[in-house]
Amino acid sequence: PVAMASFGEDLQTVKEIYNQAWSENWGFVPITDAEIDLLANRLKPLIVPGLCLFAHWREKPVGFSLTLPDYNIALKRLNGRAGLLGKIRFYFLARNIRSCRVMLLGVTRTFRRRGVEAMLLLETVRHALSLGYNCAECSWILEDNEVMRRTIESLGGQRYKTYRIYSMDI
Repeated sequence: PVAMASFGEDLQTVKEIYNQAWSENWGFVPITDAEIDLLANRLKPLIVPGLCLFAHWREKPVGFSLTLPDYNIALKRLNGRAGLLGKIRFYFLARNIRSCRVMLLGVTRTFRRRGVEAMLLLETVRHALSLGYNCAECSWILEDNEVMRRTIESLGGQRYKTYRIYSMDI
């Protein structure tokens, strides 16, 4: 799991793996140090350590997954009121969230198709269940990413939504 004491170092690891793992995806833009610092400041208070995992091979990080409680559930109930009372209300609403979202998952090229993705998802599901979560969403799985789609389906996941992007010259 992510170590909150070395959160900055862990984020650098995420950046390195993310930039390598996602580099061949459509529309990929490498994440920068400034962006990772901004993410660190905004995400740190929202992270549940056991839901953010790293996979290592011989002390070297080869994959990661970032899962968060589905804070959209609490945010929806605030109706756009994000003042001091809204923040307090969000804190109490967030404690009762029982659904989570796998926001990011990346595995270095060398370790793809070796079960690292499945292991990260399985450990995330196990830990989420132990914390009382009863539902998970894996967001942003590319339609042509057969390996991830089959892995998720083997763990009981179902595709329930498909987004497509179309372009046209004008």
